[in-house]
Amino acid sequence: MALDGKVMVEARYQEVDIENNGTVHLTVIPGKVKTVKL
Repeated sequence: MALDGKVMVEARYQEVDIENNGTVHLTVIPGKVKTVKL
């Protein structure tokens, strides 16, 4: 996923959930979730 031409999220995540407030929850493996603020 790119935001303003800058790659923010690589394609190695199984699941990407984007909330309305700009918070992204990235599922690396089941049970391990990484949170990124855009």
